[in-house]
Amino acid sequence: MGDGHAQDAMKAHYERVREVYDEAQHDPLSFPPDLDGLSDDDAIEEMREWFFENFENPVESTPFESAEGGYIYIWGGPYGTRDVVETVFSDFASENAIAELVEKLDRESPDWVPSSSRRQSPEEGDEEEILGAEEFHAQMLKRTSAIEQALSKVPEPPVGIGHNMPPELLEPVPLDENDVEEIKGVVSILKAQPLNPSDQGKSALEALTKLETKREKLAAWLLKQGEVFTTEAVKEAGKEFGKWAPRAFWFWLMIQLTGLSQAIGGWLDAIKESFF
Repeated sequence: MGDGHAQDAMKAHYERVREVYDEAQHDPLSFPPDLDGLSDDDAIEEMREWFFENFENPVESTPFESAEGGYIYIWGGPYGTRDVVETVFSDFASENAIAELVEKLDRESPDWVPSSSRRQSPEEGDEEEILGAEEFHAQMLKRTSAIEQALSKVPEPPVGIGHNMPPELLEPVPLDENDVEEIKGVVSILKAQPLNPSDQGKSALEALTKLETKREKLAAWLLKQGEVFTTEAVKEAGKEFGKWAPRAFWFWLMIQLTGLSQAIGGWLDAIKESFF
């Protein structure tokens, strides 16, 4: 074991780490092992054991929806392997030990979520209400974050529109700059919503109404493009996000807006009982 000073340093560090990975409905991270005096091999084994006490591969219990683009992180995360290992152990393990552990863990998964063994059971009689509200709220925040990032990369209309392009594509983009700015405003409002808002969800409901007008406008535009357009968009979506053609971007945004609308509605329904 290390001396008292080392233990005090570890305890102070642990409190900072807990704040970084403080997930709702999960027990706190277990206390990191004392690595003082251990060889790199032994330190790696201790760190690895601690890691799997606190994190798991998303494939274990995280919902996956291929239509929505992958995992739905309702229990927190995802956290990158290196971020976790370096945040917790960089002051207490050698660079070589950390690098080797990260390499081994990355072979299994580059992303991790809180271990299901740390998941707290809701109080008896409140399971449906707590899980429903928190799940929808988490989905809402996840969607808003993805949409916010994507709207900073709205594609330009294809070169040549209005010249030699077919008539059905003369309307190059479904949403103009004003539409995009309004969606950004809605996203900002939704991102600021706590799980149990003091205004009983009024702001969120108003934001949902605005969002639906944009979603309907986008849906109408996509409908005009036809089945071929949608099929090509799905193929494009398999590429790296920044390399998508405009049709894939708008098709993806439609999926995200639909999912966001559903998450908002589900969350508002779930918290309604607590106000009435």
